[in-house]
Amino acid sequence: MKKTIIALIIPLGLALGEAKQPVAKPKATPPPTTVPADAKQIDVATWRHVDKDGKTWIYRRTPFGLLRFEEKETQSEPGPDEFTTVREEGETLHFEKPSPFGKLRWSKKKSDLTGEEQAVWRRTQEKTKPADPKNAQER
Repeated sequence: MKKTIIALIIPLGLALGEAKQPVAKPKATPPPTTVPADAKQIDVATWRHVDKDGKTWIYRRTPFGLLRFEEKETQSEPGPDEFTTVREEGETLHFEKPSPFGKLRWSKKKSDLTGEEQAVWRRTQEKTKPADPKNAQER
């Protein structure tokens, strides 16, 4: 009998002790990000907005919701790929670039080069230029 009473009193005491603990309030969730009314639309899912402090924010709609990030002023065009090599053969240039799946190789006529291919070609020409004879004698 004593064991039965003790078996009933202990869980009851534990339950009452837990009830006295304060209930934690759920944290307030931040308001969902929305595109400001005066934001300028760049494309279908992207907007640009300058706030009152002068910061430029980009808003982009993604499958995971609306993202907001600060636009950096020092955005520059990517330079020519340093790992791309080019070899000249008459009017045709043969490019080679490493990739995770092996080397990528392609050929283009000099008149059909893209901006990046032209930059790689110029970089290669500068590297292979013979040294200036005046500077070589001064050394």
